[in-house]
Amino acid sequence: MNRARYKKICDTRVHTLPSSLPWHWLPPLLTLSLVLTLHIDAPYYDQWDLLPLLHAHYQGTLQWQDLLQPHNGHILLLPKMVMLGLAILTHWNTLAEVLFSFLCMLLNWCLLQKMAGTLLNRALSMPEKCAVSLLVFSLSQAENWLWGWQLQIPLALLFILSGFCALLYIRHTLLSLVIATACGVAATCSFAGSLPFWIAAMPLLWQRQRTLLIPWCLITGASLFSYANFISAPQYPSLVLDAMIPTELLHHTKNTLAVLGNLVGRFHMAAAISTGFTGTTIIAMYIAAKNLPDIQGETLTSKQKHLAIAMFLFSAGSALLVSLFRSGLGDEQMLASRYSTLTLPFWVAAAILLILRIQEYKKPQLRILGVILLVSLLASETYSIRDFQKLHNRLQRGSAALNNMDNTREKTQIGVINPRKDSAQALQEARLLQQYQLSTYRESAP
Repeated sequence: MNRARYKKICDTRVHTLPSSLPWHWLPPLLTLSLVLTLHIDAPYYDQWDLLPLLHAHYQGTLQWQDLLQPHNGHILLLPKMVMLGLAILTHWNTLAEVLFSFLCMLLNWCLLQKMAGTLLNRALSMPEKCAVSLLVFSLSQAENWLWGWQLQIPLALLFILSGFCALLYIRHTLLSLVIATACGVAATCSFAGSLPFWIAAMPLLWQRQRTLLIPWCLITGASLFSYANFISAPQYPSLVLDAMIPTELLHHTKNTLAVLGNLVGRFHMAAAISTGFTGTTIIAMYIAAKNLPDIQGETLTSKQKHLAIAMFLFSAGSALLVSLFRSGLGDEQMLASRYSTLTLPFWVAAAILLILRIQEYKKPQLRILGVILLVSLLASETYSIRDFQKLHNRLQRGSAALNNMDNTREKTQIGVINPRKDSAQALQEARLLQQYQLSTYRESAP
């Protein structure tokens, strides 16, 4: 693209939104207002597993081993520390956990905007900022917005993106490697879906300095081996081998695409698979292009292409892990809103690269594709409102049961928010909440 054509594009570009207004702040404000409106202060499902740690703290018996205990295949050391600290400071007001998640997403938003600018090799326009904002604060992440326990996922994503940015923007090579390694360890100790970071970072190391791959591969091997050994998961190799069977390979490919498309098409399995495939195709075309110019008329650099590969590899790897470990529970697991957050790097890259191609080629087919994806995202957001309402209703019923434990009929409703098979255990945990004046009972705390 010559300079004259670039100037013509700039002069004729259609701005659908006045750039003087901060429209990109509208999605986070709407999401935050919805969260504040629907939040109910009561522990929900896995969140009750924090109660033994609080009990040990108040009894003076809390040890590091308690924080390091694996939870459903995850090492939640850092999320447990955050949740425990917030619970102690607020008498376990679960809104604090939700707001912490929102703060993490604000930081993730900043990092993803920075990375999107790198992909385009220029500052983002207002419509592009709005596209990133709409994705990052999508209501399709319903569980992660309203369920405080899920702060582990936004926190893990923050470490992942920080690791990528360290390799991209820190000039001192050794310092960038050390910080990226620290971020990888922190993410690994936050959520199991972070494990693909170790592989996804390799393209960034390759484009920066290939010799860095040697220590990184050693660190990666040690980290993955230590993780599997710590959570006592000898079945991992057999799972990978089983997944290579042709029928299983097709099954996991379908599920991986569904998880990738979850954020934009979670209202139906076919829609999720289609959008996941579409996003993958957009990124693949960008990577395969040899002389694709950016909007400034300059050829895209190796750094930009390797960043797109890294963003894709991380999200695709996380989606594959969901398929490997959760597909036996049904297709609804592939569409669970809690897994959509880790696909944000994938979708931000796909959206920005689609905008780049639309600006470059001016083909109506690309514009139609962009409109279809936008409509699908908005349909997913509308569909996800029911998840907000469903979780709100469950929390409301559970909170009412906690406040009426002497009522036999209400007492049975505790199971709505506490999944213990033993109802006596659920009731005992509710009594602990009351004893320490936590969550629902914190109003009576001194």
